[in-house]
Amino acid sequence: MSERSHHYRKGETIFHEGTSSFGIYLIKQGHVKVFTNGLEGKEHILRLATTGDLLGHRSLFKNKMNLESAKALEDTECYFIEHKTIEDLFVKNPEIAIDTLLRLSHELDDALNRNSVLVKKNVKERLAEYFLMMNKIYGEDHCIRLHLSREEIASMIGTANETAIRVISDFKEQGLITEIDKTFYIKDEKTLRQIAGLLE
Repeated sequence: MSERSHHYRKGETIFHEGTSSFGIYLIKQGHVKVFTNGLEGKEHILRLATTGDLLGHRSLFKNKMNLESAKALEDTECYFIEHKTIEDLFVKNPEIAIDTLLRLSHELDDALNRNSVLVKKNVKERLAEYFLMMNKIYGEDHCIRLHLSREEIASMIGTANETAIRVISDFKEQGLITEIDKTFYIKDEKTLRQIAGLLE
């Protein structure tokens, strides 16, 4: 496979929404946020991507245009694979095309589930579920290794920045989480699950 490795520093944009796409990216190592810009340029995070995930693959089926933006959350290395290479692979190995479609289907399911959560749950419940999700994916000994800003957390749970800050402070006061040097630690997972409505 013809591929090139690219390094992106924390905060560096990998590609911009609305620009021409010339290929897709496979994350070799690192964490990336995928987002769109809504009204007044407000950022709306669609998903967080990590090692082994694809970026920009929706452009394969949509006029070779980037439908979202991607930015490195930490120093990240990606393989860049040109569209022509991918298209040739699809012809020679249909299972790769099927795998790509399954990835898109999975992302759509995640988006629908997330929208359902945003509609049905209040901010406190959504934030509790956010911390549980981050602990499951990025946690190590109840320490969430991936650092997101308050604004990014607010975008993830669909609320105003000020509201996210207030509810995070409430969780700290209740002893559910602690924060040291911008790193969150889960202190009471059971209560967070109860708040999120995830206890059976």
